[in-house]
Amino acid sequence: MIKNYLLTCLLFSCAFISYGQTYNQITTLGDLTDGNYLIVGDGTSNDGLMVNSTFGSVSIDYTAITNPGATITTGYTANNVFNITVSGGNITIYNSSVGYASWGRSGATANDADFYNGTVADTERWTPTVDGSMDYGR
Repeated sequence: MIKNYLLTCLLFSCAFISYGQTYNQITTLGDLTDGNYLIVGDGTSNDGLMVNSTFGSVSIDYTAITNPGATITTGYTANNVFNITVSGGNITIYNSSVGYASWGRSGATANDADFYNGTVADTERWTPTVDGSMDYGR
């Protein structure tokens, strides 16, 4: 069973992985396709840009970002860029340095988020949703 998670974020996409590119905000689930993305916190309590490290293996870290608007052109590195693959209504979130964004692996509770570099299982599959504020959740 795919677990729903309370992490909310805005997704920004770019067709090319070249720094200095413009990442545009995804506003509908139909716009979410395979590609490279920046994952941004909801702008309230999670105002940051997802990064490929963890905070004590309990949650995935973020770098500060303030009011990014509908596009991001600067303020990110390769550590912030994640490849998303869409399949069967689910997504995987991958960074080549650390692997897949994962939850509840290796004895951790389902509320723990970490990275896993191995064969994808349900713990690496996320179910994206969009609400009126264009947030995405798992």
